[in-house]
Amino acid sequence: MIKKHNYDKALIYKLNDILNEDQKWRKGKDEDLKKQSEADKLNILRAEEVIDRYGYPGTKMVGAKFDFAIWLVIQHSDLVYQEKYLPLIAKAVEERQLGKTSLRMLLDRIYSKKTGFQIFGSQVGIPFSDEKIIEQVKLKYNL
Repeated sequence: MIKKHNYDKALIYKLNDILNEDQKWRKGKDEDLKKQSEADKLNILRAEEVIDRYGYPGTKMVGAKFDFAIWLVIQHSDLVYQEKYLPLIAKAVEERQLGKTSLRMLLDRIYSKKTGFQIFGSQVGIPFSDEKIIEQVKLKYNL
C-alpha cells in the first residue's frame, strides 16, 4: 500500500507512533489522565515538527489511514494550539486532504472552550450556539 501510492513510509511510522501516544492513557483511570495530559504536551511538539517539515500530512502524503493523526493531536491540545492550527486544518479540508468532520469537531472544541457553546454537535453536554453564529461559521468554513 505504501509503495503503491508512493506514501512517505518514515512519516507514516512517525504518525503511527504519535497516534499510539495520543490514545495510550485516554481510556484509563483518573490517574491516567495526568499521564495523558503530559503525553498530549509532548505530542503537540512532535506534531509541530511534522508540520514544520511537511506541512499538513494529508491523504495524498500518508493515505486515509493516517491523514487524521496530526488533527487528532491538535484536537487534544490546548486552545492556543487549536486556534494556531485551525487555518491549517481548514486548508487541509478545503484541499480534500482531511475530512470535513475533523474541521467540524475542531471548531466545536474551540467554540465550546471560548463561549460554552458549539456549532455542529460533536461535544457531549455542550449546548448549541444561536442560529446566526452557526450559519456564519458554516459559511466561513464552507461546511
